[in-house]
Amino acid sequence: MMRVAVALLLLMVGCTDGDAPPQLVQDIGLASLGDGGPADLRGVGSACTTACDCTPGLACEQMMCVSRSEPVFCCESPTCTGDSLCQFSDGQVGQCSRADAGGTPVDVDAGATPNACTNTLCVRGLGGNAFCKLTCGASSATCVKTGGIEHCMP
Repeated sequence: MMRVAVALLLLMVGCTDGDAPPQLVQDIGLASLGDGGPADLRGVGSACTTACDCTPGLACEQMMCVSRSEPVFCCESPTCTGDSLCQFSDGQVGQCSRADAGGTPVDVDAGATPNACTNTLCVRGLGGNAFCKLTCGASSATCVKTGGIEHCMP
């Protein structure tokens, strides 16, 4: 009976745009900005500078929070866990599980040289592959293990 009541409530509130109705969503909290003041995190379509401005899991592309197949987190946030791809508030990218999170600039030009790409450390998995693609500037880049060291491969 309880399940029927919850389903009926959801139908009455409605959900037609893919987002949960505001009546069913709580504020997820505050993010800290560089000036020390808090700011509400922003959802899909909101203006941003980095993933740190967006709701956890959303990327900041072309100054807008977007959803990607591989979630992106703020490296400086407690929501950054596992081997997930993350971005620092200064725009550099990394992986949550690395002690230093990586801190590598995104290569948006012609891509990193093959040697520079190969010398970039990563943690294997989907987050590592996404990290390597961004830092090497190549859609074919992946995170591999050679000689006991995990690194990007162009």
